[in-house]
This record gives sequence, C-alpha cells and structure tokens, in this order.
Amino acid sequence: MKWLMVLILFPTLVFAGETCPQVGGQCREACAPDEAAEKGSFLDCTEKQQCCIPREASKILSIVVLIDQFAFSPDVIRIKAGTEVVWKNKDSSGHTVSAEDGSFNSGTITQGGEFTMKFTRPGTYTYTCDMHSFMSGRVVVE
Repeated sequence: MKWLMVLILFPTLVFAGETCPQVGGQCREACAPDEAAEKGSFLDCTEKQQCCIPREASKILSIVVLIDQFAFSPDVIRIKAGTEVVWKNKDSSGHTVSAEDGSFNSGTITQGGEFTMKFTRPGTYTYTCDMHSFMSGRVVVE
C-alpha cells in the first residue's frame, strides 16, 4: 500500500520557527508561493502563516487549496506530476474551478463542498471561477 499524505491547510495555525505539524520542516512568515517553488519546496499555507515543507516531503500525493473570502489560497502552487489538488469551499457562495484551456471544470462547488483533480502531465494550468472572474489561480506541474 502506498503511503498517502494529505496536507490539510486550515485547521492548524503555525507560527514562524515552529515545526510544521503535518510533516516536519520549519515554518516561516515570509514564504510566498513563488519563493517556495523556486527553492523546490512544497507549500502548506495556513490562514495567516505559511509553512515551507522541504523536498524530502516529496511523497505528498495531495494538496488542499482553500476557497475563502472570494479567493483561492494559495493561488499559485507547484507540484509534482501525479499529485491531487483538492479545492475546498469555505465561502457561503458557490464557486467553480475551471481551467482556461478547458481541461477541467468542477461545476458549482457549494459551501463545504470540494473538488479534486489529479494532475498527471507537466505544464501550467491556469484556472478561474466562472461565477467570479476576478478569482484565479495557477497549478504548475513538474
């Protein structure tokens, strides 16, 4: 049986310098998604803090993107091919996750609902919410 590790991003608030409770690694306040991606790290974003998880955590098979306050958080993620991304809607409004290239569309995700997409091919996937065009995000698959 393969080891499956899922990052749950919203229930744990971590602070700079603390050990990341999910898989270890040092948490830092200033770790933007692009900065973490450039360093080859996976990113675990909590509501107010961000935790960079070192490359050793490369067995991560799923990552969560929150839909909250009419935004995707984090809005840019960098993952390995074969990783699942789970979008969880915390807003009271419905949202969609729709690829610009048409490769995936979640349909309406209601409050408390989620949508999962497994990315198997390298590339950059830009997505938006069909109902709120100002909401956008990007998945970079290596």
